[in-house]
This record gives sequence, structure tokens and C-alpha cells, in this order.
Amino acid sequence: MIILAIAGMAMLAGCSGPVNTTGRSSAPELGWLFLEKGPYTLSTHVDAAPGPASFELVKDLSLMADVPEVVLRADVTVAPDSTLEVALGKLEPGFYQVRLRDSVRWNIGVRPDDVVSAPDAPADFDAFWASTLEELSRIPLEPVLTEIPEHSNEVRTTYHVSYPAYGGAVSGGVVCIPNAPGKYPVSINYMGYGADVYYMDPSANPGCIEYLVSVRDQGIFKEGQERWIDRGITSKETFYYRGAFCDVKQAVDFAASLEKADTTRMVAWGESQGGAFTFISAALDPRIKAIAPSVPFLGDYRDYARIVWWPVHEVFAEADSIGLPREELLDMLRYFDVKNFAPRIHCPVYMAFGLQDPTCPPHTNFSIYNNLGTTDKRYLCVPTCGHGMWAEKVWETERAAFLHPFLYPLRVGTYNLRFSNLDNKSEENNWTLREPRLLQSFLSCDMDICGVEEIGSAEQESLPRQLSARGLSYDSYFFDPYADDGVGTRAHGLLWKKDLFSLAGEPHFFWLSNPPDVRQSNDTVPAWKANYTRGGFCLTLKDRADHKYFVMVTHAPLNKEQHAANASIYADMERRYNPEGLPSFFVGDFNANEADACSAVHRSYWADAYRAVPSPAGPEGTFNAWKWEAPSADHRIDFIYYRGEGVTPVAYTCDNTLYGGYPSDHFPVYADFFVMAQVPVRTAQVPF
Repeated sequence: MIILAIAGMAMLAGCSGPVNTTGRSSAPELGWLFLEKGPYTLSTHVDAAPGPASFELVKDLSLMADVPEVVLRADVTVAPDSTLEVALGKLEPGFYQVRLRDSVRWNIGVRPDDVVSAPDAPADFDAFWASTLEELSRIPLEPVLTEIPEHSNEVRTTYHVSYPAYGGAVSGGVVCIPNAPGKYPVSINYMGYGADVYYMDPSANPGCIEYLVSVRDQGIFKEGQERWIDRGITSKETFYYRGAFCDVKQAVDFAASLEKADTTRMVAWGESQGGAFTFISAALDPRIKAIAPSVPFLGDYRDYARIVWWPVHEVFAEADSIGLPREELLDMLRYFDVKNFAPRIHCPVYMAFGLQDPTCPPHTNFSIYNNLGTTDKRYLCVPTCGHGMWAEKVWETERAAFLHPFLYPLRVGTYNLRFSNLDNKSEENNWTLREPRLLQSFLSCDMDICGVEEIGSAEQESLPRQLSARGLSYDSYFFDPYADDGVGTRAHGLLWKKDLFSLAGEPHFFWLSNPPDVRQSNDTVPAWKANYTRGGFCLTLKDRADHKYFVMVTHAPLNKEQHAANASIYADMERRYNPEGLPSFFVGDFNANEADACSAVHRSYWADAYRAVPSPAGPEGTFNAWKWEAPSADHRIDFIYYRGEGVTPVAYTCDNTLYGGYPSDHFPVYADFFVMAQVPVRTAQVPF
């Protein structure tokens, strides 16, 4: 998957990002990043005066040559509105510098995921790193944690940490640990080259251990040094990054050793040098479950030197000063080239790069990316960004959304809201009183995906809007079974968090009748002299890691015989609309308890989340009838069913908080799931 985002730089314009694509075959030509096969036309806004201009297109791999390789020369005209259009013809995959007159230069990219820069690991690469890591394993992990009171509070405590590292050095960093008992996911942030230390807000992520890693002589250990890249370059045994890569591995060991760390939920991320370290962490330790590197450093040294001056030419200068031949130097650097570690990475990856990066040029980023051992990968391009990806809010948002499912469980719930017009005469439960209670209830439950039942047209618009105004932003879909087109006032629906999910494909609705594609009354309640029309709908959601989830919602019949007779339709619809066997959730108000025959039909296909967790929270019953704060078991009529390999419920809650009164005549229920079915199986052994 490729995502294009437009950042704030005036030199280039002409595309309203972000643009999401599912692969090269469906990606549009984007002006300065071409994803299809040519011929190509560059059409963009330029920061140049109108009129005639010289135009050159230079191959990036020749930028440091005495005579750069110009693949196209043309006389062009900048239009009065400062737009430029140039036919580029067919171009090989890679990156190119546009030179307009003598003053305007920028980069374009062509099919970056087809850039070829094959690994060139030495024959003893695996043996060298196996020996190095074995030596590292003999060093006792003896961390010293020193509390930092000014960056701690009642939520989390922050510490400086240090421990003995490879070769007699010291490594460590800054770690922020929740104070409450329990097990927590771990987010490891590797720092950029010479970057200054920052401190986490102890209140910002109360449910996560965050570790900012300082490798030897950098971060909290930096004392005026600003140059590490050319230390020990005379041999692979003495090169600085041998020890630094060990520090990367040791950071994972330290984080995993923490008493409160959940080692099944560990991720890593970082920019520049930190991006390189992020890749290295996943190559050296399979406990890292997902990574989000950006503008990665230390990739493809030989080509690096052909594109930009720093840092390789700085290293060349040091080598020349001590009489070290460049070929010997480049041969040594192959042991520390991140592209040679890439085939050993098998976890999901999301990489960001700046098309205008003059420090870690895109070619070197893709020399790593295109050699990854995983196919579960995607990248973000910010076309106008240079090296400062850490300042791009779009990447901060994308990265957080991508890593979220690997750090936190998926919270799936259901909530019968009761129609707003049913209790207008009630002094205690009219809509004016209930609406703020419902909003507070949603905020408290904080469900990622929530089925809702009994929601009228006005509330279909107002509920998401009001929740968004309070910081909980949902997208939604609603289905009215009383309307042939599914649109109407007596609906049930689904809410899903905008920052975590998007709709994948079209929703499908059906009725509990034969055939299910035809609307008809199917719920007779003689005592009420009523006939109802019942149905359901299903859809597929996709998260930022490109993982998909199938969700079905219903408000089922009150007539238990009719419900039981038609209960198998739900499973039939699941099989019809979920042929991929995606993780599957089936939620709603079933108007039946566990002992009823229809529930047995549902359990023959799905599992009941309530019964799957060891200690459900809250009352067993979910229907309160405006009078029971702890309804009995025979009033558990709202269910969360699930199925799928790797779908594991870890908590279940029926939230009977009243907020000064009942929000509804049902309590909201939700379950927390870990969904691991879509994380690729590690089919290759990590060699080290």
C-alpha cells in the first residue's frame, strides 16, 4: 500500500492529499511521484517566474559525479500561472532531480517499489553477527533506574536508565512506566543521529510503557560529541555501529525485562538514524511485532556516496587521512548496511520518506524497503518533505494509527440506545435527560467499533457529531429494515473510530426471512398486537495496517420461535460476505437470552465473548428496564459474538454506570480482543 501526503511547501503543488491506493495498479499519476509505467508527463506548479526556461532531468545516482547524468534536456515554458508541463517519456524506476533554470531544483520519483539495490552481505555476515550477539548475551543486564520527579506523576513514572553495554560502553535511555499494576504494551523509540533527549508526558499514554533509547555516547550520554559515523572505521570489529547495533538489541532486552512489560505487544519506531535502528531491532529480535521507521539512515553506503555528500564523503575523508583504501572501507561497511539486514525482517512495516530528502535520499530508503523479508509493508510519501519527517503531523498520525492494533486490544461493543421519542412523557428517562448521559457513556466506554440499535434519523446525524465535538470521532453506517433501500428512521447501525478504520467495500443488508434479500414482516408479537420487520447488515473495515475485520449487526426478533427458525440466516450471510474468512464480529440486541434456542444456533458458528473471558466485569444482564442496576442473567440479551483464527477476547464489560440516571434501558457491553490472525507468520528463521 502507498499513501501520498502533501506537506506545506510552496515549491510543488497540484494534488489534494492524502491519496490512498491499494497498489501500483490503481495509483494515479501524481505529478512528482509516478507509480505506473510510463510514458510520463510532469505537470506541476513551480516557484519560478513565467517565461522560457531550461529544463534538465538528472539521475540521482550521478549527483556526486563530476558530470551528472542528464537523462532529458528540453526548452520549456513556465506558464503565466507558474505551472509547468513537460513530457518526460519513459523512465527507469528510481529518483531524479529536476533542474529548472539555475535556481529551482526538486526531486521526482518513478515506481520506487521497483528500485533495485540487491543485498551485498559478505559471506561471513551471519557468522559475524551471530558471534557478536553471542558475546552480547554474556553481558549481564544490570539496569540502574533513576527516577525523574519533574517528568513523573500519579499516572506514570519516568526514569533515566543505564546498563553495561557491548565492548565496555554504557547504553540506556529514558523510560516511562505506568504506576498502576498490570501488564502493558511497549513502544520503543530509537533516536536520530545526535538528537537531543526529550521526555514523555507521563499523562499522555497511561496504558503504555514508552522507552526512548540512547545508544552509546548519544542521547543522555552525549557530552559534546557530534560525530560518530567515522569512529573505528579501520575494521568491522571496531566500527562504532557494531556496538550501536548491539545497543539496539539490548534496548529490546531491557524493555522485555520490565516486570510490567507485555512482551507480546512490543513495537519500535524512529527517524533517520532511529529509522535505521528501528529496522535493526526487528532484524535482531522477533519480539518486535511491528515497526514504523522513517527517512532511514545507514542504507546502501555505496549508492549513498553517489547521491549526497554527507555522511559517506565525510567518512571517505577520514579514511583518506589514515590511509584506508576506499574499497576496503566500503567492504567493511557491508556488515552494517541496513539493506543487508532487511531480508531478516518479517514483521509488518510502515515506512515514511521525504521525496526531497538531502540527507537520507529516497533511493537509500528503498534499498532497505524493497529487500524486506515481509510482504506486509506499506509506505508514506510526503513529496515536499526533506529530512524533517518528525515535523510532519501526517506521519505522526499515520504512525500512531498503524502501531495502535499491535499495542492495544480492539474494543468491540454494542449499545441499544432506545429510540428518542419513546419516553417523552417520562420525568426521569425522557430524551432531554438521557442524551447527555448517553454521550458520557460513549466517552467512558471508548469503543473502537460499536453496534447501535434503535437510532432515529436525527440521532444518526447528531450522535456522531456530538461525540466528535467531545473528542471521540466516529464514521458510521445505518440500516433501517423497514425500508427497501435500508434508509430510514428505525435503524440500527455501526460506529467506528475514524482515526483507526476506513470502510472497505460496500455494506450489505438483509432480512430474517426467506429469501433474505426481500423485505417482509418476520417478528410477530401477539401480546402487543404487533408485527415487526427484522434484519441485519454487515460490512468490512480496514485499519491503518491494512488488516480487515468483518462486522455484522442486528436487532433480532422478539418472537423466539421465529428468531430460532431464521437464526441460521446470519451465518449464511457471514459466509456469503466474508469469503476471505476475516476476523468476524457479530453484535447487537438479540432479544433472547443464552438459554434460548436461537442463541444455541449462533453459538454453533460464533463464540460468545462473555463466556470466553475468565472474569467478565459488571452485571451479567444487559437489559435494565429502567429499574435494575444489576440485571440478572436471564436479561443478558445483548451479545458480542466472534470467530476467526487468532481472535482472542481478553476482557468483557457490561457498563452499568448511571451518570445521574439511566442512559438507556440497555447497558452498553463491550469486549477487548487481540486479533493476531493477520500478522504474517515468520516463515524464515532469523539467522543470528
